[in-house]
Amino acid sequence: MTQGEGAMVDWVVTGNSNGMDRMLGYQRVLREMRQFVANNAAGTMTINIHRSPGNAPPTTSLTMSANNFTVTHINGHAINYNYGALLPFLASDLDAFPAGAVQVSLPVKAKLLYMLPEAARSVPIEEDFTRVIQAMGTAMVDLNRWFVPVHVYDKTCTAVGLDSASPARPLTAADYRQYANGLGNVKDKHDLLQMFPA
Repeated sequence: MTQGEGAMVDWVVTGNSNGMDRMLGYQRVLREMRQFVANNAAGTMTINIHRSPGNAPPTTSLTMSANNFTVTHINGHAINYNYGALLPFLASDLDAFPAGAVQVSLPVKAKLLYMLPEAARSVPIEEDFTRVIQAMGTAMVDLNRWFVPVHVYDKTCTAVGLDSASPARPLTAADYRQYANGLGNVKDKHDLLQMFPA
């Protein structure tokens, strides 16, 4: 990986990749995304998911800003960083993401954003995706389960003294608890403390 403008990380996921291969590749991608955002105030990184050996097409590509893991393009198409329908992420989705210049649907966009930038921001989200990617088969991540932690990312960073634009580390369960304990009697507090009990 190079630093600054034009950094790139490649993740090869082929039919021959077993669960351990996929999991180790996924963890490496998140590690490089985190290092890039922590160490660069500007620039972009391209994350490529290759489904053929030797980094040949078909490839799904995401362009991420150094600012707050914000993905600006998927497969060359500009996107709004937001979420539509949150359908479950299935382990088999890794083999079926649109590639090349194909535009992604809103549900697929949400799966890619949760799997990469949101997981790079959050250890608990990373752990859920890691479990599913390694298990393969019919394992799945319920994206709706992670809606509240995703929604309160910036506020949680502020509560624990992290710069959300360039965090030195991802959020942990303890961070979400600390943020929740500072809230009044609101739904987010109850949801977070139920998700992340002490």
